[in-house]
Amino acid sequence: MSYLIETKLVLPQECQGIIRDRLLHKMEDYPGNRLVLIKAAAGYGKTSLSCSYVQRSGLPCLWYQLDNEDAVLETFLGYLARGWQRLGGQDYSSLIKKEAVEVSPEEKINSFLGFLFKEIDNISKKFLIILDDYHLVQHSTLVNRLVQLLISYLPQGVRLIITSRTSLPFPLGTLRSRGWVTEIVGKELAFTLEEAEDFFQETSVSHKELVQFWEKVGGWAAGLSLVRYALLQEGTKEDIVSFITSYTREYLEQEVFNIIPPALQDFLEITSLLEYPDREACQALTGDGDAGKHLEELSRNQLFVKVSAGGIYHYHQMLREYLLSRLQKRLTCEEWFELHRLAGNIYYHRGMYSLAANHFYQANDLGSVRESLLQLAPELLGQGEHVRLKKWLDLLPGKLVHDTPRILYYRAGGSPTRKKFTVSS
Repeated sequence: MSYLIETKLVLPQECQGIIRDRLLHKMEDYPGNRLVLIKAAAGYGKTSLSCSYVQRSGLPCLWYQLDNEDAVLETFLGYLARGWQRLGGQDYSSLIKKEAVEVSPEEKINSFLGFLFKEIDNISKKFLIILDDYHLVQHSTLVNRLVQLLISYLPQGVRLIITSRTSLPFPLGTLRSRGWVTEIVGKELAFTLEEAEDFFQETSVSHKELVQFWEKVGGWAAGLSLVRYALLQEGTKEDIVSFITSYTREYLEQEVFNIIPPALQDFLEITSLLEYPDREACQALTGDGDAGKHLEELSRNQLFVKVSAGGIYHYHQMLREYLLSRLQKRLTCEEWFELHRLAGNIYYHRGMYSLAANHFYQANDLGSVRESLLQLAPELLGQGEHVRLKKWLDLLPGKLVHDTPRILYYRAGGSPTRKKFTVSS
């Protein structure tokens, strides 16, 4: 099978310094599980974790690095057959060639699995099968059928590890109920502060700076790797920040932004303006009736977007910064102001006056900032946040302050427990 790229079947060299004991222990706790699913967004260390597990286990491994070309059943079977042969198994390639036209896809699947399971029974030893980046082929019904059957009838002692940015396109309920699945997903793959400290041992970064970097990237493995690389180059702090910003944007553009449709790109850019996107807010800001569907798709596909209780979505901080920089570059000054004004109105009518004031200020709409602060001031004073309120009030020009008695009152340290001014006063 000369069309095969042999390096796709070679275990990558593990990234030095990224040994995730916490996650490896979870994979080792249930050695009888036939499936390990590692699911997270780009750059969270899915491949590195798989490599570490292979090296620590010492088991033979059929490694298969997937790409878009592998969504064809015959190609997928060809690589699996070649991978098995590299482990010392029998050559199945001639049978694939013979069957290429003569049998149905279902028969090809059953024929290969029958061959593979018989081979496994003959050798009677433990080994691993790893399908890396499964999201690139999950649109293939036939490949999904093959993998689903492989999981269901996998012989004892064989473990399948799948890494993906998205959920598998077939149900796992039965496997979960039988305790056959170990899942490591999303936030579990984010570096803890302790892991980050271990990872940065060779650098001269202070604990305070490390915490700042760690919080900025949200435990994102790729982001921390960029920080560590920059630190090892011994540049200034400004050089490091510039390096991280530049390479992070390049990474996000290649691994996240460029793989989604233009309409979704535009939706992401505009809604990045919102601190707490949800379906209604995104629909109001973009005018897109499919806002809810877009958010669900972004979250489901692990595109640095996650959802919390109440249908509130969160964009990864570095993704949001990248999107905002793109948005600001392509909008005129007036368009930028208008978008912030619209966001301000959304939050104002929800009673989220602090967020509203911030957006109105970005829109250079100081009159609306004043109206937001008139609503916000009693709450801030009631919580004893005089300093925060003063910072807001100091942003208003003198004329607006002097023309608004209640603003003068609050600026002078007025308390909400005293008699309140009416709007007319």
